[in-house]
Formats: sequence, C-alpha cells, structure tokens
Amino acid sequence: DISRLDGHVRFETSDGYALSGDHFDVRMSSPEISASETIVGKTPAGSVTAGSMHIAKPRNNGSIRLVFTNGVKVLYNPKIGKE
Repeated sequence: DISRLDGHVRFETSDGYALSGDHFDVRMSSPEISASETIVGKTPAGSVTAGSMHIAKPRNNGSIRLVFTNGVKVLYNPKIGKE
C-alpha cells in the first residue's frame, strides 16, 4: 500500500505548485505523502524548505493538511502571482 519513490522526485500541480525531494513515501489507497529528508516546495506566492513533511487528508473528509518540520524556512511574497 506504500510506495517508496527515490531519486529526484517532483510533484507538480497545474496551478503552479511544486514539491521536490530525494525520497517520498506515498500511500496509494489515500492521499498521503511523507518525506523524512529535505524537501523544497514552490508556490505562486513563495517557497518552503523543510527537513521533513507529511501531507494527508483526515478521515473525516476535512481539508488536506500539509505539515512541515525540522528546520522549516518559508519565503512568502503576496505580490507574486497577482499581477
């Protein structure tokens, strides 16, 4: 049920979000992705770097949650993408 993705892995969305790192664990039966090593994320409004992260959707059908840990660095520029 869990697939390990190794090498330079990159997830991208059609609306300008991207997440990359060297190792990800992806649960195939639910929207859940974990990384225990450094990840880099890019958004239309900035970027994030973290030592680890976990993305999951709660079973009660709540919104997907992104949790970044271990030396999180966020660069936020609200003007990017509004022009």
